[in-house]
Amino acid sequence: MESKKPDPYDLDEDSDLVWKWEPESKAYADANPISLKKAETDAEFFDVVTKVCEAFRHYIEHDGGWELLWNEDGSQRKEPACQNLFRGIAKHYCHANNISIDREVKLGSGPVDFKFSRGRQFRALLEVKKLDTGGFWKGLYTQLPIYMKAEEVNDGWILGIQLLSKGVSKERAVELPAEVKAASSEHGLNLRYSLVDARPRPSASKAPGKSKPG
Repeated sequence: MESKKPDPYDLDEDSDLVWKWEPESKAYADANPISLKKAETDAEFFDVVTKVCEAFRHYIEHDGGWELLWNEDGSQRKEPACQNLFRGIAKHYCHANNISIDREVKLGSGPVDFKFSRGRQFRALLEVKKLDTGGFWKGLYTQLPIYMKAEEVNDGWILGIQLLSKGVSKERAVELPAEVKAASSEHGLNLRYSLVDARPRPSASKAPGKSKPG
């Protein structure tokens, strides 16, 4: 090891969002509180998860959160960065509603990305996947159902993040609703999805449009 060249992690760039996810997500959650019913029924519990996913989608698509999923050189950040940023948004909203969210829970065959729970009565699993990831459909059809059955959970989410406009990303964004329905039927589970558009946006100063006269 002493003979190898050191490979330090750049904390300023923080390409995997090892630490930036916490202050960025907290600032957003504090500035954008959402009203959630106390989860006393299945419907209310799942509504919390749905609203958390929606809050994350809004942050990425409308409040500049997409920038945190791209490096300064224009390359995509890795999937753990997406997961960490979602973790930050979800954590603040869930804790305010007395719902636990656990990251990378080991369930026999591997770690599920997130587990939402309120005691033993209300539980759901969620996987975060970039649409251009090679094993995207495997995550939906194989990994998530295996984790759900291991945990004896009937409800799960796949949160797809689109970073590219062409190729499999474009195809999978269109196919996702039907594929989730098919996977639900195949495994006898209640699977849901959320699709988040994290493609780069042009800056307001460079966006096309007419300039004011004068």
